[in-house]
Amino acid sequence: MYIITFYSFKGGVGRTMALVNTAVELARRGRKVLLVDFDLEAPGLNTYELLRSKEPHPGIVEYVTEFRRTHRSPLVTDFIYEAQPVGKKDGRLWVMPAGRGDAEYRRMLNNLSWRTLYQEEEGFLLFEDTRLQWDAELHPDYVLIDARTGHTDIEGICTRQLADAVVVVFYPNEQNLTGLREVCRHIRAEADSGLKKKIKLHFVPSNVADLDDERGLLRRQLEVFGNELRLYPIPRLKRLVIHRRESLEMLEQPVFVLQHARSRLAREYRRLVQAIIIENPADRQGALLFLREVQKENSRLIDWNHYDWRRFYDSQGSHKQDSESAQTPQVWGMSEPIHSRVNQITDQFWNDVEVLFRVAQYLQRHGEWELALRRYDRVLNLQPDCGEALFRRAFCRRQLRDHAGAAEDFLHYLRVHGLFNPKGEFITEDEDRQRAEWNERSLLELLSISLDDFRKGLDLPAVPLWSSRNSHSKEFWLRTASEFLIRQRRWQDAIRYLETTIKDLPASRTDQEQAAAPTSPSKKSSIFLLRAVGLEVPPAFYLAMAYWGKTGKLRQELCSQAITQIQSFIAQHAAYDDFDLHQLRTLLLWGLGLIEEAADAVNQTLTGLEQWVHEGGIDPGISYWTFQKSTPREYRADCEEMQRMIRGEPVRPRFLGESAAL
Repeated sequence: MYIITFYSFKGGVGRTMALVNTAVELARRGRKVLLVDFDLEAPGLNTYELLRSKEPHPGIVEYVTEFRRTHRSPLVTDFIYEAQPVGKKDGRLWVMPAGRGDAEYRRMLNNLSWRTLYQEEEGFLLFEDTRLQWDAELHPDYVLIDARTGHTDIEGICTRQLADAVVVVFYPNEQNLTGLREVCRHIRAEADSGLKKKIKLHFVPSNVADLDDERGLLRRQLEVFGNELRLYPIPRLKRLVIHRRESLEMLEQPVFVLQHARSRLAREYRRLVQAIIIENPADRQGALLFLREVQKENSRLIDWNHYDWRRFYDSQGSHKQDSESAQTPQVWGMSEPIHSRVNQITDQFWNDVEVLFRVAQYLQRHGEWELALRRYDRVLNLQPDCGEALFRRAFCRRQLRDHAGAAEDFLHYLRVHGLFNPKGEFITEDEDRQRAEWNERSLLELLSISLDDFRKGLDLPAVPLWSSRNSHSKEFWLRTASEFLIRQRRWQDAIRYLETTIKDLPASRTDQEQAAAPTSPSKKSSIFLLRAVGLEVPPAFYLAMAYWGKTGKLRQELCSQAITQIQSFIAQHAAYDDFDLHQLRTLLLWGLGLIEEAADAVNQTLTGLEQWVHEGGIDPGISYWTFQKSTPREYRADCEEMQRMIRGEPVRPRFLGESAAL
């Protein structure tokens, strides 16, 4: 049960209308809502046809009068009636009115002394018991209290004792600001004194004219309110503005979220509902909304005042991922209030797979690997076939150095969830693409863990992969794995992988694949079509580089074999040209001692690069001088270092590190 008081310092700002529309929207979404009319001098809930009782019904005034007569809390359900049903999701609306509104009601109201009730008649305990009865008898999700305006004796009951949150509805002028300063100060003080509870405040500018504000008056007034009332971020005020509707229909007090659901006013009330439920940790939709919005840098649904919001980038890199194939995310710290709220959501929804999964995602993003791991464990305990939880748990295990556990999760994910639509279910193109990307990512992670685990993944039934556009392309993985292992200077793994894999490769592309290539491509598209027709870096080249890294020397027979394979490709595809190919030739020719030919090849590389950049190329891909992705400028610098090596300077490819003999 979450209790929200709607309060305004001045009347005529649309407070009751905001409360009614909020209550009806909550009920329409399937919530059980109790409305309590504490505006005893001018009750308004019973003026709405939807909330009107068939006969005058006792309410707050009669309830308190009965308590004073008997010195016992009356049964609260005797003073509550149920309103008409709303929506199709089993939402319910109850009303605890101000009272019957007859002459006896007025007499009782005039005889009520709230000061005496609290000082001499245990009024505080009465309303504590009232809260308990609401919960026990009705089990409402929300209680919305319509409070009286101004400074009154019952203001503290509504805004501090009973409330978990207060919606402050105001017109942005000086009169309202003057009164709200004191009210807000008292509400905020409750966190450190009195009931020791932090009451959430929602500020809603209301009854605002929809006029051209060329002088920026509204913006300036909202900034004044924000600064005076200590609100952050100030733009959130503007997001929660409720505009005035200039129409005689307002005389009939329509419920906009029902009768004009597509109107702007209805959208504004629904936005207020979002701002309310997002702060209620017991509301499932609100919890999911909070977990989504809290990750946005400038979310205007969350009131950051309540969370002491401090986010910082982990510049020390303590949470950086240790896998090359995984991009390192920015890791933001969580303030203690946010951490506490996330824990509240976890406890509240410990048996809810979707909410727990979103909690785990949030914790993982913020570097809370152990907490995220335990949430993923729980998700998989509740739903063992949740492939995304299994996939993401593997990354948590990687961060916690549990490489064996991570490999187990990646392999299990590929084995069970990596197959292309094994159950014949309908999946969208985006889902198909995501699955393919995750399959490829899983194999790359396995490769970063160990070569043997990677091979186990490759031995599984064929799964769709994104980059290769087909299932388990041997050529694709030979190139990808070889470049990865060489880049990591895992020379022995590269040699072992290449020597056992090369023998399983087909000697050449099939005639059908070659026939599929265009015969006269334009120069602008040739570099992209080159790979489409099947250019793969000769395996012998990778093997030569791996041995160079391990032994410090280039093996002549491997260089010769690679050059032969490249010449064969050139003979078959004379219409194509590629600066990558010439960069490979440069290294191999230099390794064979063919200095002039190597110098000519590196010049061809630079010429091809310049032409490619001129035609709009942006990403040249891998430079085989570093085995890293490079920009055109970096690629050009690598080629210039190659020229220095060819001229006899003591320069060697940077991918070798210290292992190359000079």
